[in-house]
Amino acid sequence: QQQQQQQPQLLSELTGVKSTASLSEFYPQAQPPPAPCVHAITFSSFNPPPGYRRLNGDLYYLEILTLENITLYVTAWVWGFYVNASTQNAFNPAPSTTKATSAYTLPSLLNELSPGFKKVFNHIMTVPIEKHPFEIFPMMMPVTPWVAEKKEHKQDKSRSEEALATSIPHLISSDNLSNMIASDPILLNSSLRDWNEEFQSLKELPYTELSERIIRDKNIVRVNQEFVAAATRGAVAIVNKAVQPINPHEPERGHMFLYHNIFFSYAVDSRDIYADIGGDAISYAAANNDLKGVRLYHLVDQKELHVVMTAIIDYRGYRVVAQSVIPGILSNEKVSQVVYGSMDYGKTVTADPTFHDLMVKAGRSLHLGSHSISSSSADG
Repeated sequence: QQQQQQQPQLLSELTGVKSTASLSEFYPQAQPPPAPCVHAITFSSFNPPPGYRRLNGDLYYLEILTLENITLYVTAWVWGFYVNASTQNAFNPAPSTTKATSAYTLPSLLNELSPGFKKVFNHIMTVPIEKHPFEIFPMMMPVTPWVAEKKEHKQDKSRSEEALATSIPHLISSDNLSNMIASDPILLNSSLRDWNEEFQSLKELPYTELSERIIRDKNIVRVNQEFVAAATRGAVAIVNKAVQPINPHEPERGHMFLYHNIFFSYAVDSRDIYADIGGDAISYAAANNDLKGVRLYHLVDQKELHVVMTAIIDYRGYRVVAQSVIPGILSNEKVSQVVYGSMDYGKTVTADPTFHDLMVKAGRSLHLGSHSISSSSADG
């Protein structure tokens, strides 16, 4: 009761507006979940199938605990599903003699073996959907709510397996890693992708006609969402100390990482550049301003002026900057160089005339004018 009395005051302090509303009013009422069809469906400990069973068509093995508290060991193969003769400690891929049942789909198999599953599953499939169509359609942009209600935490073997497999794949053996990548869309889409090449190729698509612009923008949004999803997963793994840095001999504050072909770094003042004016707080804010600048130049859509894919992830008090890898930046090849601006905080400033013309054109759209500056280097 004391917490409920404090909630309106907290909301008033956050918004600056006098209100008696509580945070619970900003979160939709959750509908009760449907009745379970089974107690548990988990991957069997006999996964992955051995080589001789893969030749016979086995894909994976399931362990299912029905509502009747009967454990079924099911084989998924190229022709559907069937109950095998395995036990908790013995592997026997042959069809079961006591439950000789097979089906093309898993629900069809369980309908024949579990009366409880058949009753609940048929009810779920026939009950009308009590949601507005807009609540079912997927969103174009990911939804990240800032407030959530506390939910009851129940035992779920499938949830624990999924969390382990998708969050820290480095701890999984190499024999199972290929299977995990094939079953995880984010790992599959980001493990070997060249984000920069893919993004710049989409930017070069024609967009003179309306149909061409729709196709171009749709693909750019898709790639950006997949990049943010991969970057978020990488940042979580980095903060959890599950990824090795590419410069392990330097101080931890200056560590850089390469994960899923994405370059990561911490938004901290690792070189004490801003020590006199705020230190890490300035670097924290500068990273956000850099992201805003990248976004603006991307929206300008100036031909021959490209930006790198960038995302900022705040997790457990850390701000991690994720960027697509610039060609040659991590190798000895001199395929990338600074042609405009400064990389040493104003000591040396370069200004390529061709690039300057591109910046002038983009500046007109952003209402930015050119300024004359000088560097301390004689070559600048």
